[in-house]
Amino acid sequence: MIVIGIDPGTVTGLAAWDTVERKLLKVESHRILAAMRWVASWNPGLVVFEDARKRGCFDRMDEQQRKYGAAVREGAGSVKRDCAIWEEFLLERNIPHNGRAPRLTKKDRDQFHVLTGWTARTNEHGRDAALVVVGLNNPMAEGMVRAWQQRPNGTKYSSSVAAPNAGTRGRRSSTVGIA
Repeated sequence: MIVIGIDPGTVTGLAAWDTVERKLLKVESHRILAAMRWVASWNPGLVVFEDARKRGCFDRMDEQQRKYGAAVREGAGSVKRDCAIWEEFLLERNIPHNGRAPRLTKKDRDQFHVLTGWTARTNEHGRDAALVVVGLNNPMAEGMVRAWQQRPNGTKYSSSVAAPNAGTRGRRSSTVGIA
């Protein structure tokens, strides 16, 4: 199965991972619209993206905001919005997907080579995307697809199942009176 890893942002990192051969096929980065065309061209069995809405670093962000200013929060909000856009794109195309909290990120070229065996040129965004999917085997990927297929009926956004308060795209309450 081909699994695509995505690191959303102004520059979107992308990686294609083969779960059967257990190797990276491509590691790239593009602007969001080109990245969406890239993902669609692979016809992936699963997409896994770093979901900034699930990151628990806001205590540290307060400290960074004092040091660097409000742009820190604005940048984080932008990436959260990009995650919601990616989720909508994948849902619209009925592509199984999973948003994961960022974990093994920010590896330099040499560390990335040791972890993955990938020797071609990369940037930080492509490496982050690859690290989201590297190591997945076929049973793991198939289990993620089954879990996505079994999400509750009527669930518009899959992240609202895993983390109801994550991001801004969760379900609206019917008592609010917003159509």
